[in-house]
Amino acid sequence: MKISDEITRQTVFRAGLTPQVCNEIKKLDVHALEKEFANINVEANFMNNKAIGGICALAVNLLKEAEKKFSLPVAYLPPVIRVYDKADLLKGPAKSTGFCLTEPETVLINEKPFDVCSVFIKNVKDDINYIDNMADSSTAFHFSSTNHFTQYVLHELFHAIHLDAIFREKGYEGESEFAKLKYNNNIDFPDGLMKVEDYQRKFFPFNKIRIWKNIGRYASTSKMELYAETMTKIFTDCIDDNMSLKSNPMDELKKYPDFIGNFVRGELK
Repeated sequence: MKISDEITRQTVFRAGLTPQVCNEIKKLDVHALEKEFANINVEANFMNNKAIGGICALAVNLLKEAEKKFSLPVAYLPPVIRVYDKADLLKGPAKSTGFCLTEPETVLINEKPFDVCSVFIKNVKDDINYIDNMADSSTAFHFSSTNHFTQYVLHELFHAIHLDAIFREKGYEGESEFAKLKYNNNIDFPDGLMKVEDYQRKFFPFNKIRIWKNIGRYASTSKMELYAETMTKIFTDCIDDNMSLKSNPMDELKKYPDFIGNFVRGELK
């Protein structure tokens, strides 16, 4: 199976989290994979973690497939995907398993500032079964929306996709010259960051409880997290045993309250 023209045969996954998939990840050439990401303008550093690198490759293939099969506008990739050690974290949520930048920041000690939409993934044990168990644990108390092992990475990629959609619609008024050049054509008064700030505010209690019950506790903390968690959920619910999308993820939104489905559909630009 080859979904994307850019991420090639060495990142093929033929089944679910089986011994076969585990063996494929063990054989992964991380440095070759980073070069493949560089060819599609993504600066990737997986810290030689084959499990995270493999999940990133799978996630990218799923996003590319969604665009090709169902015309979903989710193929945007961040400028940077960086695995980091907690000890090197200069600025960022220390307890998180990952995060995505809304503004340029110096995140890691002795590293250059990273630009808007860069994705950071916390370095964990290089073991796909360990990551799978992490996903199981995160859903034990209905915290995360899904226990699929890809959720660790997909969630952050959907944050980058969401930010890109907001900035393309509203423009960008921050400090990144790269983002200004990319997003501000024909936008006289950009206010994308104001929308992001608004989306980071907490929900009113009524909607918060409904989101918690239908998607998960983390999704109920803000609209930014609702989007990332819901998209991760509907995508992972459509992954078949061949690690492909068996159906259109957007059809999954019919299972949830209208206000959730309408919000997520409205954010897809």
